[in-house]
Amino acid sequence: MQQELFFNKEAFLKLMKEHNLNQAGLARKIGVSRACICRYMNGSRTKPSPKVIDGFARAFPEHSITYYFFTPRDQESGAHQ
Repeated sequence: MQQELFFNKEAFLKLMKEHNLNQAGLARKIGVSRACICRYMNGSRTKPSPKVIDGFARAFPEHSITYYFFTPRDQESGAHQ
């Protein structure tokens, strides 16, 4: 099963709720702008940059990168950017 890189919005919403973070707080922890997080959340951007993945791994080392940034290709509908 091939995996495709993407931003798992639902997983991030759950993470934000668990850590009591809004988009600005998540952006600060990861080291990107709030506008960057907003683009992922509203779906205008779906493929995370290396900076976002690296920032996430540093900010949340106890969380699985695979869960937040990858999905089996056959489980996703629609094209990813």
